[in-house]
Amino acid sequence: MVDILYLGYFGSIVRADTDASSDADVLCVLNSKEEVSKVELRQLADPKVIGSRYVDLSIYSYERFKEMWVEGHLFAWHIFFESKPFRGYDEFISGLGTPGEYINAVIDIARLRELLIDVTYSLNKSIVSKVYEAGLIYVAARNIGISASWYSDSGLNFSRLAPCSLKLCGRPITFPVESEAYARLCAARHAAMRGENSPDFDILELRAICDKVLNWSDRVLKEIEALS
Repeated sequence: MVDILYLGYFGSIVRADTDASSDADVLCVLNSKEEVSKVELRQLADPKVIGSRYVDLSIYSYERFKEMWVEGHLFAWHIFFESKPFRGYDEFISGLGTPGEYINAVIDIARLRELLIDVTYSLNKSIVSKVYEAGLIYVAARNIGISASWYSDSGLNFSRLAPCSLKLCGRPITFPVESEAYARLCAARHAAMRGENSPDFDILELRAICDKVLNWSDRVLKEIEALS
């Protein structure tokens, strides 16, 4: 029997802002190096919560998860604020206390900015997977928004709309991508990860979106550097 220390839902399924495209995000913390499958965990989950959703499973050893908790990793804060244990796993998270302070926003945003630069290069090649690259733009934008939200007036925001609600010292940092286009970026990520039907993108449109997000990331990075 796999020694499971913790099982819990996190993310949109806990925030109660799910839609038809939302995953069922599940965290599993193990006290061993054994493997556990989605099938096994689905059997332990509440079917009323999971439903027919795609299960996005995050598995960590206790040592690595505790290390992330002490370091103040954003994922640790995500679990601290937005998680709900499976029945019988109620005490694990509360026993860890409060995560350490998140101090890597500048490093993380700079790394995500480099990802956007890589996407820019890829979009100018003769052969390119538009859906894959669109999904990477979404990942970079969302995670930049989440990292920067540590300093946001409204506090940490782990939702997919994190880039759209940044306000630093009373100044909104406007996200330059329209909601419809951003939704297609999100759909592209889901398509790349799950093999679902993919949205359509014109290559010129995608290049323009990437340029806008890259310029936005520059502004966010400068603002966060000034606050760090």
